[in-house]
Amino acid sequence: MPETPLSSTPDPQGVADAGALGRRARMAMLALGLRSVLQQLTTLVANVYLARRLSPADYGVFAIVQLR
Repeated sequence: MPETPLSSTPDPQGVADAGALGRRARMAMLALGLRSVLQQLTTLVANVYLARRLSPADYGVFAIVQLR
């Protein structure tokens, strides 16, 4: 039985062409970047909130624990 080249075999999983794959990769990178920015922003807001709510000694303990 002769083997057929990979380029002529139908895609069994229905994966899109290279252009669609590139678009999906760009969207994934954008989503990851947006997630990182939102995570950093949330951390900043939480730290400012805790700095205002806790006493300096308690916030110092929190800062030490947070670095671990």
